[in-house]
Amino acid sequence: MKPARSSSAEDTFRAPLCAPITHALVARGRSRFEEQIPIDNPDLAQRQRLFRIMLSKQPVDFDRDAVAAEMAGLTPGIGGRDIRSVIERASRLAIRRAAGNPKAVMLTRADLVGSVPKARPGG
Repeated sequence: MKPARSSSAEDTFRAPLCAPITHALVARGRSRFEEQIPIDNPDLAQRQRLFRIMLSKQPVDFDRDAVAAEMAGLTPGIGGRDIRSVIERASRLAIRRAAGNPKAVMLTRADLVGSVPKARPGG
């Protein structure tokens, strides 16, 4: 009579079953997540569009298109994440100035311009 087969980790992860999967994940010594694709920073027109999009939902006291164009010129060499950081810093300045009154929060051009040096890449 044959002994009853017990379930164990060895049975679950048998080499013949895992070999094709392991080979596919680490073929030629690299995993599929190691490949890096370089992406350039946005040019002037793309930065202007990013500023316009990110400012669209902010309460502001200025013309969004004009300030988006100005801010794009002030921020050469930064990407979308850095542009978002500029707007977040400016928003925090506006919130502090409102002193707890949510209806008084209004983003100004000075808030945006003042937040640019702190958000420079690498800085």
